[in-house]
Amino acid sequence: MKKAKILSLFSGAGGLDLGFRNAGFEITTSNEIDTDTFDTYKYNFPKTKHIGGSIVKLNKDDLEDYYDGIIGGPP
Repeated sequence: MKKAKILSLFSGAGGLDLGFRNAGFEITTSNEIDTDTFDTYKYNFPKTKHIGGSIVKLNKDDLEDYYDGIIGGPP
C-alpha cells in the first residue's frame, strides 16, 4: 500500500513529523525558517526535501504537484 504524501510546514526539528512518519505517512517536503533546527531535521528525515526560509517565500517550484495532506506547528 502506498504511503500518503505529506507537506510539513513550520516543521521545527521534526517532532510532529516523526509522529506522522511512525503512523505510516511519508513526509516528502518540509519548511522551517529557524536554521538552528535544520541539522536535526535533516538527520531525522534524510529523504525529505527540506526548504529553509520563510513560508511566504515558498513557490510552486519548491513544492510537489500533489500532497495527500498538510501538517504544521505554527508558532
